[in-house]
Amino acid sequence: MNSNYGIPQRPGSAANSSFLDPTMAQPNIPRNQPPANSLKHRQQGFLTGLANVFAKRGQPLPPSLTGIASPNYDPTTSPWSLIESSEVGTFRLAGKDVNLFKLWGLVFQQGGGAAVTNMNGWQALLPHFELPDEFPTVQANNSSSVAVMLHQYYMAILHPFEIIYKKNVQDQQKKAHLPQGGHPDQQQFGRLAPNIPNMQQPGMRPVNSNNLMSQSIPAGNGLGQYSEVSQHRPPVQNPHQMGMTDTHNSMTHSEVNSLGHTVDPGLLDQDNQGIKRKHDQDDRDTKRVRQKTDPPDGNSMIIGMADGGSMQIRPNIHASSAMVASGRRVQKPLRRKIEYAPLAREVETYGGRDLQAIEAEWSNAIPRRPLREINDWGVVDIDCLSMSIRSRLSIELSYALTTLTVLSTMRGQTSGSGFPIFQCQDLLDDILDLLEELAFGGKAEEPSRQSGATPTKIFTNRELAATVHDTEGCPFASLKQHQGAKDPDLGPKQRPANVILAVVNILRNLSVIPDNVEFISNHPRILDVLLRLCAVEQVDNQPPSPIAKTISLVDLLVIRRETMNALMAISPLVNFSTPFPATLRIVRRTFDLVASYLVDVNDSLPPLASVQLAGIPPNPHLKPPALADVALEVFTKLSQNDGNRQALTRAVPTDSLWLLLTSLVHRLPIIDADFLLMQREYWLSFLEKTVMALYSIIFLAPYELKQKVKNDRRLGFKNVLLRMAQRILMMPGHERGTFLVPARRAVETIKLLDKAEDSTDKSEPSVPILSFGMGFSDGSDSNIEKGTGLLGGNRDVAWEMLMMREVLQDDVLFSELDSLVRVECH
Repeated sequence: MNSNYGIPQRPGSAANSSFLDPTMAQPNIPRNQPPANSLKHRQQGFLTGLANVFAKRGQPLPPSLTGIASPNYDPTTSPWSLIESSEVGTFRLAGKDVNLFKLWGLVFQQGGGAAVTNMNGWQALLPHFELPDEFPTVQANNSSSVAVMLHQYYMAILHPFEIIYKKNVQDQQKKAHLPQGGHPDQQQFGRLAPNIPNMQQPGMRPVNSNNLMSQSIPAGNGLGQYSEVSQHRPPVQNPHQMGMTDTHNSMTHSEVNSLGHTVDPGLLDQDNQGIKRKHDQDDRDTKRVRQKTDPPDGNSMIIGMADGGSMQIRPNIHASSAMVASGRRVQKPLRRKIEYAPLAREVETYGGRDLQAIEAEWSNAIPRRPLREINDWGVVDIDCLSMSIRSRLSIELSYALTTLTVLSTMRGQTSGSGFPIFQCQDLLDDILDLLEELAFGGKAEEPSRQSGATPTKIFTNRELAATVHDTEGCPFASLKQHQGAKDPDLGPKQRPANVILAVVNILRNLSVIPDNVEFISNHPRILDVLLRLCAVEQVDNQPPSPIAKTISLVDLLVIRRETMNALMAISPLVNFSTPFPATLRIVRRTFDLVASYLVDVNDSLPPLASVQLAGIPPNPHLKPPALADVALEVFTKLSQNDGNRQALTRAVPTDSLWLLLTSLVHRLPIIDADFLLMQREYWLSFLEKTVMALYSIIFLAPYELKQKVKNDRRLGFKNVLLRMAQRILMMPGHERGTFLVPARRAVETIKLLDKAEDSTDKSEPSVPILSFGMGFSDGSDSNIEKGTGLLGGNRDVAWEMLMMREVLQDDVLFSELDSLVRVECH
C-alpha cells in the first residue's frame, strides 16, 4: 500500500493532515523508521478517532469496522450492523474492499467531501479501489453508479469526522498564531501615525525611502507578505477552504472535542511546523519576485490593518515630499493580469422558431379540460357498456374501458365490497372476447395433451428484462419495426397492446375485491386467457418473444406482473381438480410463471446477498424482493390443496421441480447478517413462505427426486434446513415463539424427506410381525414416531434443539425431531 496517497499536494492547502505523512510535519523524525509501522500507527489513530467521534454522537460504529470495541453497540438496533467488513478498517462495495483510511486520504487530498462533490471527482476515485463503474442493476436511489454509492458511504461514515478534524486544525492554527514574545498584536499593524512616516514599529522592518513598496507587514492570520503587484489582484481563497462548509457550527462541543482527546497532540504540532515551513518558503519566493519588479516611487502606499480588520491605504508622505523636491515625476507601466472571459450568446430560437413566443402562446391558450370526477359519470348502464365493447368502435371502446377502470377501483360502503362483477357475467365475457380478439385474432387455443414428463425452458424475469435492455439499447432501435409496434394502417386508433393492458388492469382490479374472489377463481376462462398472454416462445435461436404477436416484450413484462398480483388474490380458492387437458395446461403455465421469478441463478441468493446485488445501501428497513415474495405466496397457496398437488404432480416435470427446489434452498439464510434480517417481520414472513414452498415440493416430488435430494451433498438440503431451524430457535428476545413456525416447517420438511418410500417396493409386508406376548398392540401404537435416523450425524445439534423450551412444549415437533435423530435397528 502506497503511503503517499493521503498527502495534500495543492499549493493553497493550509491544513496539512497529521494523519497523512508525519515526516512532512516533523523533520526531526528519523528517516530510517519503517514505513509500514508508521502507516499502521497512523491508520490505528485514524480508526480510533473515527470510532470515538461516532461514540460521542450516540451511534457507535461496528467493532469489525474500526477494531474498537464499544459497549453501547447493539447489532440488533444499530443502523451500521448491515455493513459487511472483511477486515478492520475496510467495507465491501460492489464485491471489493474499500479501505477507510485510504478513502479518507484521497478525499482529503482534494479538499474534502464537499470539494470532491463540487468537482464531480468521485468517479476518479474508483480505480484506486478497483471498483467497477456501474452496478449490474439500478439501485434504490434510481442510479446504478458505483461512484454515487461511494459518495453516500463517505458522507455517512467519514464526513462527520472530516468536519471535526478540520475544526481542530483551524483551532490549532489560531493558537499557533497568537502574539508570543516580541510579536506584535494584529491591531498594531495599521496604527502608523501619518505625521511620523519613518517611525519604526515593533516587529516591522525599517522604512526604506528608496523602495517603500518592498516593506513587509507581519500578518496576524499566518499569511505571507505581498508586494504592490499582489495588491491589484483579488484575494485568492484557498481551494481547500472553498470546499469547506460551516456545517461544523451545528456540531456540539463534545463532538468537536472528541477528536482532540483521541488524537496525539504531537500530531497536530506537526501540522503547525509544516505550515510554518511552507509559509517561509512562500516568503522567499515572494522576495525573489519583488526583486524583478521595481514599483513606482511617486505612488508609494503604506498598507496597514485597521482595527476592524479592513485594509487601509495611506499615501507615503516622505516619498511625496521627496518627489516634489526633485521636481520630476517618474511613472512606470504596471504589470496587469488580463483575463479573457468567453461570452456566449443567449439562444432564444431553435430551428428558426422563437421559443419564447411559443411558450407565451402556450401559456395563453385555453387549458385542457380537467379529468372527470366520479360524479360526472352519473348512472352507468351495464348493458350500454357491453354494447360499446361489442361495437369495437374506437370512441365507444375508450368510453367503456375508461368507465370500467373507474368502476373497478371503487369500493363499497362495507369492507370487502366493490364492483360486483359476478352480477355482470355477460360484461366479463365481452371483455375476455375483446382480449382474445386483439391478442390472438379471436382464435381459440387447442387443448394440449402433453404430459408432465415433457420438459420446457423456463424464461426467467431477469432474462426477459435483459433481452429488452439489449434490444432497446441498440443504435437506431427506435427506427426498427419490433413486435407489438403500432401498424401505420391503423391511423388514429390506439395500439392494440394499449387496449390489452387496459383490460388486464381491469381484471387485476376486480380480482382483489374480496366479493369477486370466489367467482373469478372458479371462472373457466379468466386464468386460461391471462396465462396464455404470459406465454413465451423462442423460434430459431431468436430472442424470446410473446406468443401474442400484438404485444411487445415490454408489454409482456407488465402483463406477467399484473397476472401475478391477480393470482396472489385468488390463489387460495383456485381448484385444479378437474381432469381436463385445459386444466393441466393452466397448471403448467402457472408453475412456469411462478418459477420465472424464483429460479434465476443471479437472484437465488441468501437474504443479505440478494439485497447487496440490487445495490441498496445498508439500512435497517431492507425488504425482500417484491416479485419473489409474491411468487412464493402464490405457489404456497396453490400447493396447499391436495387436488392441486395431484395436478401439479401430473403437469410439472421432475427437472422443473428440481430447479425450483435448488433455487429455494439457495435463498435460505446462511451467515449471521442473514439471521439479523430475520428479526424483521417481513423477512420472517419471506422465510416462512420459502420453507413452506420447499415442503410442498418435497411432497410433490416422486421417489427418485426425493432420493436425489437426500443424497446430493453439494446441495446439503438437510444440513441447511437443520442449521436454519437451530439458529431461528436461538433468536434472542421475549418473542421467540414467533420464530417457531419456520423451524417447525423445516423439521416437517426433513421428516417428509425421511419418509420417502418407493411405491413400487413390495418387500415390506403390509401387516406388522407379531411380537411374543404382545399381539397387535405394537402395530397399532401411533404415539411413537419412527424414522431412519436421517439426522444421526447431527446428533449434537438435534439434542440441543430438543432441550429448548419451545420444542419441549410442542409435542409434534419434539416427536418428529426425536425420530430423525434416533437410529433404530430392525
